[in-house]
Amino acid sequence: MKLSRQLYNQLIHFVERELPKEACGILGGVNDHILSIFALPNESNTNKNFYVRQEHVEIVFNKLAHYEQEVLAIYHSHPNSNPIPSQSDIQFHPDSQVKMAIMSYKNGNPQLKIYRIINGIYINIPFSIIE
Repeated sequence: MKLSRQLYNQLIHFVERELPKEACGILGGVNDHILSIFALPNESNTNKNFYVRQEHVEIVFNKLAHYEQEVLAIYHSHPNSNPIPSQSDIQFHPDSQVKMAIMSYKNGNPQLKIYRIINGIYINIPFSIIE
């Protein structure tokens, strides 16, 4: 997967403005190239999980369709833990074709990891930040 430095910095901004609670949203694009980031409201309002009502997700799906992009990943943050999918992250991940991006702030600096979740197993997906 690829994303620009500008989008990577935007993702950091979206995540940091939600600290200390978890941030969440959708990464859109084409052919594993992330072209857009849509922050969503974490309605669980905690630092341990996230919840978004379907109506908010549908708005993003409509925007992605308008831009002729697809959902590449669902992102969320781990304010106090490593960027590794939790059991609930794995259990509630909706689609094996959609990747999971996790940004950790456990050590104070952002650390992003991207995974594919298949049959309850997570697989690290390499990504690059392009200038």
